[in-house]
Amino acid sequence: SADGSRWLGYEFVHAASGAPQQQVVAAYRHGDGSGVIAVASGPAQEVAKQREAINGFFASAQELPSE
Repeated sequence: SADGSRWLGYEFVHAASGAPQQQVVAAYRHGDGSGVIAVASGPAQEVAKQREAINGFFASAQELPSE
């Protein structure tokens, strides 16, 4: 983003087949322009588990010097 942030996290709820579904989208952009995107979608209970895994993955990230 324009402020220099390289993290993005967004959550929303939508209806699918008459049942509420939650979706989580998370992205990280490395200083060299590469990055990773993670998405989880489904019932709120299942997405909560996936959100924890996504957060753990991003929290464990370590940037290596660009070559």
